Amino acid sequence: AAAAAWTAAPPRSAAAAAPPLCDEAVSALANGKSTVYLVGTAHVSDVSARLVAETIDAVRPTLVMVELDGKRVQGFGGEAPGPATPLAPAPVGQRLGAFVVGTVLRSLYKSLERLGLDTGQEFAVALRKARSAGVPVLLADRDVDETLRLVGDAVKKTTSKDLENFEAALSPALAGELTGTVDVASRDSVASTVELVKKRETVRTIVAALEANAPALYDALVDSRDAYMAASLLDRLGAAGPGQRVVAVVGMAHEDGIARRLAARGFAPAPRRALACAGG
Repeated sequence: AAAAAWTAAPPRSAAAAAPPLCDEAVSALANGKSTVYLVGTAHVSDVSARLVAETIDAVRPTLVMVELDGKRVQGFGGEAPGPATPLAPAPVGQRLGAFVVGTVLRSLYKSLERLGLDTGQEFAVALRKARSAGVPVLLADRDVDETLRLVGDAVKKTTSKDLENFEAALSPALAGELTGTVDVASRDSVASTVELVKKRETVRTIVAALEANAPALYDALVDSRDAYMAASLLDRLGAAGPGQRVVAVVGMAHEDGIARRLAARGFAPAPRRALACAGG
């Protein structure tokens, strides 16, 4: 990896003068042995994809981690590191719930793609960068079928009242931006809303409201996956030597939860980043 041949991202625009590691979507944490750069993304954002490319160029990582499993990675031109471990067959009700949730999500992403919005482009960029430089990739997420089963179970535990409370918990301005002004047939309208949802404080508001009002969904979609991905990364780093530099590409809803778990294991904000970004 030390002799990796890196391909730089296109030059940044004058409006984006701050270095990528100072972007609010990037968290840098170190423990004296390894440094982890968590890049929080929106899965339908060209801006996120560019930020991933620029962060990888700046860091020259020894490992790239992505919020994918061995099944989902194949949709981005990647390969699973080995045969997937088969899961125990789920009861019929669980399989039906997973099928319904999976169908809804696939329909949503296909609709976005018809508008010309690339879903998961940041993962494709990260995988392409890692492959071209010969850098290993960690597929850190839980098996997608297991997640869908858990979400299916969570949907059964979540009432319409819970969802109404979730919406009401969001600030009026945020709720209006997310539901009142979006033209789902307009690429520009959807893209601008995605950029709103990519703001760190916006995502924190949404995640906190989900945890408070639909805890089963929060656990299935966010918290349990945060724990899984953090454990995957810590296990990998525990088996590696010193001097590791990791760029971890995850949805912004997962960034804080993973960072908290790294902090609990001795990671702290990287001092060099704090100096470089002071006042910026």
